[in-house]
Amino acid sequence: MAVKKPSKVERPLLHCATCLALCIELHGTDKAVTDLCKKLVKLLPRTDRRYIFDIMNAKSPLKYAKDFLDMLNKSGIIEQMQQTPTQPASLETAESSSALSRC
Repeated sequence: MAVKKPSKVERPLLHCATCLALCIELHGTDKAVTDLCKKLVKLLPRTDRRYIFDIMNAKSPLKYAKDFLDMLNKSGIIEQMQQTPTQPASLETAESSSALSRC
């Protein structure tokens, strides 16, 4: 029986932006950013690939990537990603009442 290869999972642009930020922080070179972009392009949906191609093809990929991440930060997209969804009030009440009944 042949084993089926898992399909590639597309990653959202914000996950790739996180990888890019880590690469900049850890390596800080144009070559590292370019190599990472080559890997990320394969994981992104076609609609978001143009941003990574722009970084890869820039004269200074490191500077372009920093500017790209700064633009994402200023537009508030990164803050939206950091917000965690809260539980509905009914669940919080049910959990607290069950905890009180155990006491």
